[in-house]
Amino acid sequence: MDLRLESYQINVKDYQKAAKWYSRVLGLRLINVDVNNKYVVMMLGESRVIIETPTSKWGLGWEKSEIGKRMPFILTTSNLDKTIAELKTMKVKIVEEPSMRSWGAKKAVIADPDANQINIEER
Repeated sequence: MDLRLESYQINVKDYQKAAKWYSRVLGLRLINVDVNNKYVVMMLGESRVIIETPTSKWGLGWEKSEIGKRMPFILTTSNLDKTIAELKTMKVKIVEEPSMRSWGAKKAVIADPDANQINIEER
């Protein structure tokens, strides 16, 4: 079997507005825009992220996709307190302040404008 992770999808209400936020706040680079299918392709380092507004054009039930949930991925930084302080100056909502977790990592959680929650750990 030859499997690999291609990209990660984030569902939002307005993909164009969200793409600006992800670029300005988290530093993602815009690679492609598909206005017809309501998504943008962005890069964070070597990772591909698709910011999309779910639509029934994609297939049955896609327009009902959940928006505003805890995202199942983790961003990392070498100095979490500094990163969170910088995000606060940009008026980013901090869902959970930095704290040590039971598994030994220092972690915080922020939210994008659509209430999608993003995990950030110090490494």
